[in-house]
Order: sequence, then structure tokens, then C-alpha cells
Amino acid sequence: MSDRTNVNLSIRLDDFTKHPSLFEGFEISKSVSNTMISLDYCDINNADLEIEATMQSLRIPYDKTWENGKGFACGSEYCRVLDNGCVSVKKLTGDDQRSVNLDEVINAYKTGDIQAYFQQKIDDLYIIDWEQQEYILQARLLTQMHLLSLKDHQLNKIANEQVNTINGKLIEKWLVKDEEPLISHLDNEGKITFILNSGYLSEGVPRYNFGSPKLFKSSKELVDCETFQFIKLIMSINDCFAINGEEYIELKEQMNMDDREINALFVKAKTRFTQFNILLEPNKDLFY
Repeated sequence: MSDRTNVNLSIRLDDFTKHPSLFEGFEISKSVSNTMISLDYCDINNADLEIEATMQSLRIPYDKTWENGKGFACGSEYCRVLDNGCVSVKKLTGDDQRSVNLDEVINAYKTGDIQAYFQQKIDDLYIIDWEQQEYILQARLLTQMHLLSLKDHQLNKIANEQVNTINGKLIEKWLVKDEEPLISHLDNEGKITFILNSGYLSEGVPRYNFGSPKLFKSSKELVDCETFQFIKLIMSINDCFAINGEEYIELKEQMNMDDREINALFVKAKTRFTQFNILLEPNKDLFY
């Protein structure tokens, strides 16, 4: 394998139209919907298009996938603009999207952190879908149009208020010099960019805070008992890993299930976790 590979980039058609020079070098382009376009890049070194940082700075969301290369596995990267103006970038390689480490599951169970472990896994893998992303971007666009209509003193007032709002929080480096915000030195376009990226939305513009689905109703309660029983089953099997016939019978009695019920439980729980892009594969031989 080479350290060069093929890369696919999916972006909004609007962003492609606004920044055509940014996306030069693609071999094939294909519209995948009325709002999305797919670009194929060939022979890319280390799957790095060298435009990712610029897209993130410009708040251009994207999906990026690449094939195996020398020294690196196939993978994907997802950039999304959040309702607070920040950018979320998640990079997944190999089997990251479809697996969890069974030892980690067992350790989390032993320490009483199993609920938090799986919720964190779901949060880490959750990607805002494109429909949700469009809602957020449209809210930003409505706010931008409103800000453009304001007079200078009105815009300055909002900018200064946003500085106070994020005081003590992480501020982008280009906005700070000697710990003093450079708002007064920005032109109106720069101030609007700062206001938007600080999470400001105009009055009446809805805020869409899309989050990952919650696997648990509370910190101590799972959504369904089958999932909880399945976790207990994994734990029980691990405790007697070299399981023999007598131990298996004891395990079934503890779970109050027969062979068919245990196997059905595995199938149901596996389906449950697959819904969250999580795939558990314990030793299936133990179920037969």
C-alpha cells in the first residue's frame, strides 16, 4: 500500500458555490441531492486535503472518507457547526464506528460506571445529521441578515456584550492580544463573524441544540431491561470465562432463562446497540 489514497468529500452545494477555488483538484463531482455535492480526490497524501482547517475556520461542515493507505487505516471525519457557534470535528478510523472494547465494558461494569461508559461512547460517535445541520445554519443565516441591517453602534453593542458573555472562556486567538479583545479593531464583517461564532442568535431565531440519543432514562436506569440483562450476562460470562457445563447451568439459573431465551436476548441486545452504531461480539459459542 502507498501513503497516498483516495478521498471523498461531501459538502453543501451552497458552500461549494461560494468557495469554488477552495475545492479545486477533485477528479469527479456528483450531486447527491438538491443541497449536497460529493467530490472525489485521487492520490492524496495521507488522506490530507490540506483544506480541512480552512473549512473549519469558515464554518463549512463536511463529511470526509478515505481508503486504506500505507501505515493508516480507512476512516472518516465529520465536521459540524454547532448551535453555540463552535465547530465539532470527529475522526473515526478502522472499526471505531462499529465496536467497543469488551474489556472496557467489563471494567466499567465492575466500577459501577457502565451507564456512563455507554453514554459516552454514544456521545463520541454521534454526528449531527445534515437535516439538523441545515436548521442550525439557517438560524445563523437569519441572524447574519439581521446583524447586517444594524447600525454601527448597535452592532458594536452586541459585539461587546458577546465579549462579556464569553469572558473567561476560550476565545479564538485572533480575537485576543495581550489578553485584550480586538473587537474594536475589526470591521463590521469581522464583528459579525465573531458574534455568530460566539453563539449569538437574534431574538426570535430558534436555537437547535441537537444532542446524542440518551441510552438511559436516568443515571441508574437503562431504557430497556433486555440491555441491562445483556450487560449482566457479559459480566457473568467473563467471571467464569472457562465456562463449563455446570457453570453454564448456574448462569442460566441466575438469569432465569433457558438457552433459547439467552440467545434471543443476545439478538435483541445486539440490535439495540447497533442502533447506536455500537456492535458487541461476545463469544457466541457460549450461547449454544
